[in-house]
Amino acid sequence: MFTTRPELRGTFGMVSSTHWLASQTGMAILERGGNAIDAAVAAGLSVNSSSRTSAPGGDQQDQWSFIFYIAHAVFGLNLQEAIDAPMFHSSHFPSSFYADESHPGRLVPENRLEPETVRQLRDRGHDLVLDGSWSLGWLCVAGKDPKTGQLTAAANARGMQGYAVGR
Repeated sequence: MFTTRPELRGTFGMVSSTHWLASQTGMAILERGGNAIDAAVAAGLSVNSSSRTSAPGGDQQDQWSFIFYIAHAVFGLNLQEAIDAPMFHSSHFPSSFYADESHPGRLVPENRLEPETVRQLRDRGHDLVLDGSWSLGWLCVAGKDPKTGQLTAAANARGMQGYAVGR
């Protein structure tokens, strides 16, 4: 089969997915000490949310998926708590949409952050643009507890477009 894509080889780690942002998310997990399962979960969450057929969000969805994953896997929040936590994203990198806008140093959090957190971020030089409360991070997730086998799911209240059911 003919392809214009090169064969890739690596000595540290490899991540493959159907979207470059998802692959980048998985590689970021590996580079920070995560294992192959961690990278696969992060890439899977990201590819699910950044595909062109999923919920709206565009360039921010890989960031939201990664933030959710860190809140759950590193800080121990359960699935619903991790989805409900105040969300944010950076608009530092050029947009993949016309006109390729870029805002270096800009951080866009929901306005539910504590005022002291907002002050500290601004003191550190971030160009902070507060968005509405419950306006960012439209994610849904399902999982399985590896110890108990119990299935869990969580849906996002933002936009009231997510649902989680089970039986």
